[in-house]
Amino acid sequence: MPYALTFAALSDIGRIRRRNEDSFLLLPDLGAAAVADGMGAHPGGDVASRLAVEAVESELRRSLPTPLPPGPEASGKVLREVLETAARKAHETVREGGDEDPSLQEMGCTLTSLVVDSASGIYALSHVGDSRLYRFRGGAVEQLSHDHTWVQGLVDAGKLSASGARHHPFGHILTQCIGSPEPPMPEIELGEVRSGDVYLLCSDGLVGMVDDTELRDILHEHLHSGPGTDALESTAQALVDVANEHGGTDNITVALVGVG
Repeated sequence: MPYALTFAALSDIGRIRRRNEDSFLLLPDLGAAAVADGMGAHPGGDVASRLAVEAVESELRRSLPTPLPPGPEASGKVLREVLETAARKAHETVREGGDEDPSLQEMGCTLTSLVVDSASGIYALSHVGDSRLYRFRGGAVEQLSHDHTWVQGLVDAGKLSASGARHHPFGHILTQCIGSPEPPMPEIELGEVRSGDVYLLCSDGLVGMVDDTELRDILHEHLHSGPGTDALESTAQALVDVANEHGGTDNITVALVGVG
């Protein structure tokens, strides 16, 4: 029996920024969601994130077969190829936008995308930058993405603790992004969903304000009855509200995918 998927998303400018440079994408008919966060230190972050998610939608609608080939191995192979191509197309689209408008030549963004095949129960995650994807399963929260930041590189090398990385002054420096001079190498991860799972895609405006413990508590409070649409919408609002209560120093965007 196919899994039933539910979706919700919310984006907020926060309390400090003058414009929202985040974008999100929900494609319930394709089991897909994406979040992009424009690079705030460069011009056109809002343009870059919008172009990126538009390119992802275009590529998914063009290339993602429905239904996918039967079997986890076959469907996973297709999902990997499609998401790799979507990230590449997003990068090319952002670069072309900068070439057409000299004032936007340095624009860029993060990009995190998720596709769930409801028939096979396989998911594929693609990400570039530091917009994250978490999974809430059995009352526990697990980060499935891996930040592409200079500080995360220090953590990986054992030169910095995870707690020290959280508020590091150079935590915003990305090691790769959509729109950079060198084409990014998106990380693609495959896995299996379970009934009751909730997948959270978010910009760093959320995780910079809300730690993993509080994140888990919010998800548990609002999703104890299951990942229905109303529950996902109330969860998205609660996450944005808490991030703003803690300072709201950046744009805040969340996209939630529930598995029933």
